[in-house]
Amino acid sequence: MRPGHLSALFAMVFLTLSSAAFAQSADLSVTKADSPDPVNAGSNITYTITLSNAGPDPASVVSLTDTTPANTTFVSVMQTSGPGSSITSPAVGGTGTITANIATLAAGATATFSLVVNVNAATPNGTIITNTANVTSTTADTNPANNNATATTTVNNAADLSVTKTDTPDPVNAGANITYTLTLTNNGPSPAQSVSLTDSTPANTTFVSVMQTSGPGSSITSPAVGGTGTITANIVTLA
Repeated sequence: MRPGHLSALFAMVFLTLSSAAFAQSADLSVTKADSPDPVNAGSNITYTITLSNAGPDPASVVSLTDTTPANTTFVSVMQTSGPGSSITSPAVGGTGTITANIATLAAGATATFSLVVNVNAATPNGTIITNTANVTSTTADTNPANNNATATTTVNNAADLSVTKTDTPDPVNAGANITYTLTLTNNGPSPAQSVSLTDSTPANTTFVSVMQTSGPGSSITSPAVGGTGTITANIVTLA
Protein backbone atom coordinates (compact mmCIF):
# COMPACT_ATOMS: atom_id res chain seq x y z
CA MET A 1 0.00 0.00 0.00
CA ARG A 2 1.39 3.43 -0.91
CA PRO A 3 2.00 6.02 1.87
CA GLY A 4 -0.71 8.24 0.51
CA HIS A 5 -3.27 5.51 1.00
CA LEU A 6 -2.19 5.01 4.61
CA SER A 7 -2.69 8.72 5.35
CA ALA A 8 -6.23 8.66 3.99
CA LEU A 9 -7.12 5.59 6.08
CA PHE A 10 -5.88 7.14 9.34
CA ALA A 11 -7.79 10.36 8.62
CA MET A 12 -11.09 8.45 8.27
CA VAL A 13 -10.58 6.68 11.61
CA PHE A 14 -9.79 9.96 13.34
CA LEU A 15 -12.98 11.62 12.05
CA THR A 16 -15.18 8.71 13.21
CA LEU A 17 -13.76 8.83 16.77
CA SER A 18 -14.19 12.60 16.86
CA SER A 19 -17.93 12.38 16.13
CA ALA A 20 -18.52 9.79 18.88
CA ALA A 21 -16.55 11.84 21.41
CA PHE A 22 -19.01 14.74 21.18
CA ALA A 23 -22.23 12.71 21.87
CA GLN A 24 -23.95 14.16 24.99
CA SER A 25 -25.88 12.40 27.75
CA ALA A 26 -27.68 13.31 30.97
CA ASP A 27 -29.18 11.45 33.91
CA LEU A 28 -32.61 13.00 34.49
CA SER A 29 -34.64 11.93 37.51
CA VAL A 30 -37.91 12.91 39.19
CA THR A 31 -39.14 12.53 42.77
CA LYS A 32 -42.59 13.19 44.23
CA ALA A 33 -43.97 13.75 47.75
CA ASP A 34 -47.64 14.07 48.77
CA SER A 35 -49.27 15.98 51.63
CA PRO A 36 -51.37 15.24 53.59
CA ASP A 37 -51.47 11.47 53.70
CA PRO A 38 -54.04 10.27 54.59
CA VAL A 39 -56.31 12.93 53.06
CA ASN A 40 -59.95 13.64 53.85
CA ALA A 41 -62.44 13.24 51.01
CA GLY A 42 -63.33 16.69 49.68
CA SER A 43 -59.90 18.11 50.63
CA ASN A 44 -56.78 18.92 48.60
CA ILE A 45 -53.58 16.93 48.04
CA THR A 46 -50.40 18.92 47.36
CA TYR A 47 -47.68 17.12 45.39
CA THR A 48 -44.10 18.43 45.46
CA ILE A 49 -42.33 17.29 42.29
CA THR A 50 -38.56 17.69 41.97
CA LEU A 51 -36.83 17.31 38.61
CA SER A 52 -33.01 16.85 38.61
CA ASN A 53 -30.20 16.47 36.08
CA ALA A 54 -27.17 14.56 37.42
CA GLY A 55 -25.28 15.23 34.17
CA PRO A 56 -22.70 14.90 32.87
CA ASP A 57 -24.18 17.18 30.18
CA PRO A 58 -27.11 19.62 29.97
CA ALA A 59 -30.47 18.06 29.05
CA SER A 60 -32.30 19.64 26.13
CA VAL A 61 -36.05 19.92 25.47
CA VAL A 62 -37.00 18.56 28.88
CA SER A 63 -40.69 17.70 29.38
CA LEU A 64 -42.27 16.88 32.76
CA THR A 65 -45.79 15.41 32.61
CA ASP A 66 -48.28 14.49 35.34
CA THR A 67 -51.90 13.41 34.90
CA THR A 68 -54.60 14.23 37.47
CA PRO A 69 -55.28 10.91 39.20
CA ALA A 70 -58.63 9.11 39.41
CA ASN A 71 -61.07 10.49 42.00
CA THR A 72 -59.52 13.98 41.85
CA THR A 73 -59.81 17.22 39.89
CA PHE A 74 -57.16 19.82 39.06
CA VAL A 75 -56.75 22.84 41.36
CA SER A 76 -53.41 24.54 40.56
CA VAL A 77 -49.79 24.08 39.50
CA MET A 78 -46.80 26.38 39.89
CA GLN A 79 -43.02 26.20 39.57
CA THR A 80 -41.27 27.02 42.85
CA SER A 81 -37.59 26.79 41.82
CA GLY A 82 -35.24 26.18 38.90
CA PRO A 83 -34.97 27.49 35.34
CA GLY A 84 -38.12 28.92 33.79
CA SER A 85 -40.59 26.58 32.15
CA SER A 86 -43.76 26.80 30.09
CA ILE A 87 -46.65 25.05 31.83
CA THR A 88 -49.97 23.83 30.43
CA SER A 89 -52.75 22.39 32.60
CA PRO A 90 -56.46 21.47 32.62
CA ALA A 91 -59.10 23.97 33.69
CA VAL A 92 -59.68 24.27 37.44
CA GLY A 93 -62.14 21.55 38.40
CA GLY A 94 -61.25 19.49 35.33
CA THR A 95 -58.98 16.53 34.65
CA GLY A 96 -56.16 15.86 32.23
CA THR A 97 -52.40 16.19 31.88
CA ILE A 98 -50.15 18.87 33.35
CA THR A 99 -47.01 19.54 31.28
CA ALA A 100 -43.95 21.66 32.10
CA ASN A 101 -41.39 22.20 29.32
CA ILE A 102 -37.83 23.42 29.99
CA ALA A 103 -35.57 24.29 27.06
CA THR A 104 -32.34 23.33 28.86
CA LEU A 105 -31.72 21.86 32.30
CA ALA A 106 -28.03 22.24 33.15
CA ALA A 107 -25.99 19.42 34.66
CA GLY A 108 -26.44 19.56 38.44
CA ALA A 109 -29.58 21.72 38.20
CA THR A 110 -33.01 21.03 39.70
CA ALA A 111 -36.53 22.38 39.15
CA THR A 112 -39.35 22.05 41.66
CA PHE A 113 -43.10 22.18 41.04
CA SER A 114 -46.16 22.25 43.31
CA LEU A 115 -49.28 20.49 42.01
CA VAL A 116 -52.61 20.65 43.88
CA VAL A 117 -55.60 18.39 43.22
CA ASN A 118 -58.93 18.09 45.03
CA VAL A 119 -60.23 14.70 46.16
CA ASN A 120 -63.83 14.12 45.07
CA ALA A 121 -66.20 14.36 48.03
CA ALA A 122 -67.85 11.03 47.25
CA THR A 123 -64.56 9.07 47.19
CA PRO A 124 -65.04 5.96 49.38
CA ASN A 125 -63.13 5.59 52.62
CA GLY A 126 -59.85 3.71 52.17
CA THR A 127 -59.47 4.53 48.46
CA ILE A 128 -55.82 4.76 47.35
CA ILE A 129 -55.08 7.70 45.03
CA THR A 130 -52.08 7.01 42.79
CA ASN A 131 -50.28 9.81 40.96
CA THR A 132 -47.23 9.48 38.69
CA ALA A 133 -44.89 12.11 37.20
CA ASN A 134 -42.65 11.39 34.20
CA VAL A 135 -39.76 13.25 32.54
CA THR A 136 -38.35 12.98 29.02
CA SER A 137 -35.65 14.79 27.03
CA THR A 138 -34.14 14.78 23.56
CA THR A 139 -30.74 14.22 25.21
CA ALA A 140 -29.78 10.58 25.74
CA ASP A 141 -30.57 9.47 29.29
CA THR A 142 -28.01 7.23 30.98
CA ASN A 143 -30.52 5.93 33.58
CA PRO A 144 -34.14 5.92 32.36
CA ALA A 145 -35.24 3.84 35.39
CA ASN A 146 -35.51 7.01 37.53
CA ASN A 147 -37.49 9.04 34.98
CA ASN A 148 -40.81 8.57 36.79
CA ALA A 149 -42.01 8.78 40.38
CA THR A 150 -45.29 7.74 42.02
CA ALA A 151 -47.02 8.87 45.21
CA THR A 152 -49.94 7.01 46.80
CA THR A 153 -52.39 8.69 49.17
CA THR A 154 -55.06 7.04 51.34
CA VAL A 155 -58.50 8.67 51.49
CA ASN A 156 -60.33 9.06 54.80
CA ASN A 157 -64.05 9.71 55.07
CA ALA A 158 -64.69 11.24 58.49
CA ALA A 159 -67.59 13.49 59.46
CA ASP A 160 -68.90 14.87 62.75
CA LEU A 161 -72.70 14.92 62.51
CA SER A 162 -74.78 16.63 65.19
CA VAL A 163 -78.47 17.35 65.69
CA THR A 164 -80.25 19.86 67.92
CA LYS A 165 -83.96 20.17 68.72
CA THR A 166 -86.14 22.93 70.15
CA ASP A 167 -89.87 22.83 71.00
CA THR A 168 -92.56 25.49 71.04
CA PRO A 169 -94.73 26.27 72.90
CA ASP A 170 -93.54 24.95 76.24
CA PRO A 171 -95.69 24.40 78.21
CA VAL A 172 -98.32 23.29 75.71
CA ASN A 173 -102.08 23.00 76.20
CA ALA A 174 -103.68 19.58 75.81
CA GLY A 175 -105.23 19.33 72.35
CA ALA A 176 -102.77 21.90 70.89
CA ASN A 177 -99.80 21.37 68.58
CA ILE A 178 -96.10 21.24 69.45
CA THR A 179 -93.67 22.40 66.75
CA TYR A 180 -90.19 20.88 66.89
CA THR A 181 -87.32 22.53 65.01
CA LEU A 182 -84.53 20.04 64.23
CA THR A 183 -81.16 21.26 62.95
CA LEU A 184 -78.76 18.73 61.41
CA THR A 185 -75.12 19.84 61.02
CA ASN A 186 -71.98 18.27 59.55
CA ASN A 187 -68.89 19.65 61.30
CA GLY A 188 -66.61 17.84 58.85
CA PRO A 189 -63.89 17.40 57.93
CA SER A 190 -65.41 15.31 55.11
CA PRO A 191 -68.84 15.34 53.49
CA ALA A 192 -71.24 12.85 55.09
CA GLN A 193 -72.78 10.29 52.73
CA SER A 194 -76.21 8.62 53.00
CA VAL A 195 -77.32 10.70 55.96
CA SER A 196 -80.54 9.61 57.71
CA LEU A 197 -82.38 11.71 60.30
CA THR A 198 -85.13 9.90 62.25
CA ASP A 199 -87.68 11.11 64.80
CA SER A 200 -90.57 9.13 66.29
CA THR A 201 -93.87 10.72 67.32
CA PRO A 202 -93.73 10.82 71.12
CA ALA A 203 -96.21 9.17 73.44
CA ASN A 204 -99.50 11.04 73.91
CA THR A 205 -99.22 12.74 70.47
CA THR A 206 -100.18 12.09 66.86
CA PHE A 207 -98.43 13.22 63.69
CA VAL A 208 -99.51 16.47 61.99
CA SER A 209 -96.83 17.50 59.45
CA VAL A 210 -93.13 17.66 58.57
CA MET A 211 -91.21 19.84 56.14
CA GLN A 212 -87.61 20.76 55.37
CA THR A 213 -86.92 24.50 55.70
CA SER A 214 -83.25 24.74 54.65
CA GLY A 215 -80.25 22.79 53.41
CA PRO A 216 -79.67 20.24 50.63
CA GLY A 217 -82.72 18.39 49.39
CA SER A 218 -83.91 15.29 51.22
CA SER A 219 -86.49 12.55 50.78
CA ILE A 220 -88.93 12.41 53.70
CA THR A 221 -91.25 9.64 54.83
CA SER A 222 -93.79 10.04 57.63
CA PRO A 223 -96.89 8.45 59.21
CA ALA A 224 -100.36 9.41 58.06
CA VAL A 225 -101.83 12.57 59.60
CA GLY A 226 -103.37 11.59 62.93
CA GLY A 227 -101.22 8.48 63.15
CA THR A 228 -98.03 7.57 64.95
CA GLY A 229 -94.67 6.20 63.91
CA THR A 230 -91.26 7.35 62.67
CA ILE A 231 -90.43 10.36 60.50
CA THR A 232 -87.30 9.83 58.35
CA ALA A 233 -85.36 12.33 56.22
CA ASN A 234 -82.61 10.97 53.94
CA ILE A 235 -79.89 13.20 52.44
CA VAL A 236 -77.52 11.80 49.83
CA THR A 237 -74.58 14.09 50.77
CA LEU A 238 -74.26 16.66 53.53
CA ALA A 239 -71.18 18.76 52.87
